[in-house]
Amino acid sequence: MKRYYTIILAILLSVPVLAQVERKVIIEHFTNTRCGTCAAKNPAFYQILAAYPQVLHIAYHPSSPYVSCVLSQHNPVENDDRTKFYNVFGGTPRTVIQGEVVPPGGPLITSEKIEEHLGKNSNYKVSVSKNFISGNIYKMTIEIERVGGDDDETILVYSGLAEKEVHYNAPNGEDLHHDVFRKMMFYEAISINARNSKIFEMEYTTHEDWDENEIFAYAIIHNNETFEVEQSASSLDSPTGILKPAISNIDNLVYPNPASDVIRIRDEFIDNFVQAELYAITGNRVGVFNDLRQIDVSGLTNGMYFLKLTDKDNKQYSTRLLKNSR
Repeated sequence: MKRYYTIILAILLSVPVLAQVERKVIIEHFTNTRCGTCAAKNPAFYQILAAYPQVLHIAYHPSSPYVSCVLSQHNPVENDDRTKFYNVFGGTPRTVIQGEVVPPGGPLITSEKIEEHLGKNSNYKVSVSKNFISGNIYKMTIEIERVGGDDDETILVYSGLAEKEVHYNAPNGEDLHHDVFRKMMFYEAISINARNSKIFEMEYTTHEDWDENEIFAYAIIHNNETFEVEQSASSLDSPTGILKPAISNIDNLVYPNPASDVIRIRDEFIDNFVQAELYAITGNRVGVFNDLRQIDVSGLTNGMYFLKLTDKDNKQYSTRLLKNSR
C-alpha cells in the first residue's frame, strides 16, 4: 500500500495560551477471533461500553496465542507492535484504558474504571479528519494544538485506521467485530510548546478487504515518559466520520466509466444529489433518474454521453460518460 505523509508546522506566536480542554477517554482492546475466553468476556465488555458513547474504542488482534486469527493475519506486525507497546503480548483478552493496563483475571472493564477517567482535562486539543480524494484514495489529517502548560514537551503521537464494524463468522462464535484495527499510519515523538500547533497529513489507499464507508481514522497522544494518554480523537467525532471536500466536479464520483449496464455514485457523496440526467452528444436528453442508487444505462446505444447531477442546493455538475457493451 502506497503511503506518505507531510508535516505542516504552524508557529502561533501571537496567540495566548488557552484553557485546558476535556480529555477524551480511549480503551484499547486486545482480542482474537479464535479465543474462547474473548467470546465469553467481550459481550459484557461491549454492554458496558455502549453506555459510554463518548469513549473511543479500538480492537487489536495480536498473533499470540492464536496466530491463525483472520483479523490478525490481515496485519500481524502492527497488531503485535501495539500489544507489545503495553507489554501485554501473549494473551487475550486484555484492555488498556488511557494507557493504563487493566489487570487480567477480572472483567475487561468496569463502569467504575471508566468513570475514574471521565471529566479530566488535557493540555492538548486534537482533531482528526478523513477526506475523500479520488477512487479509493483518502487523506487523513491530524491537528494537534497545545492549549495548556508553558514548557516545551515531547509527546508520542500514534495514529491509525480502524473499521467500525466487520461481519465475520469467527471460530469462537463471534460474528460482529467492532472498531477493528486495520493500519498504523503514524508513530513519532514530537516536541511541542504552548504556542504551537502541528498538522500531519497522510494519504492512504483502502485495502480490498475493507469497507471504505466503515473506515475511520484516529490519533492517540501519549506522555513520552509515562505513556499515559494525554488526548485522543477520531474522525467519528465529526457528524459523518468523513469530512467531504467541496465538490468542484464529479469526474471521480461516478463509476464505472466506461459503463455497460449501470453506473453508480460513490456512497460517501450520493446524499449530496437529488437528480441525474443523461444527454446524448447531440444535446438531446435521453434519461432522467431520481433513484440514484444505480443508474441504468443498459438501453443506450454505444457512444459518448453527458451525465448531469443536481444537488440539494440546485447546483448542477456534469461529466462525460462512455457507454459500451461488454
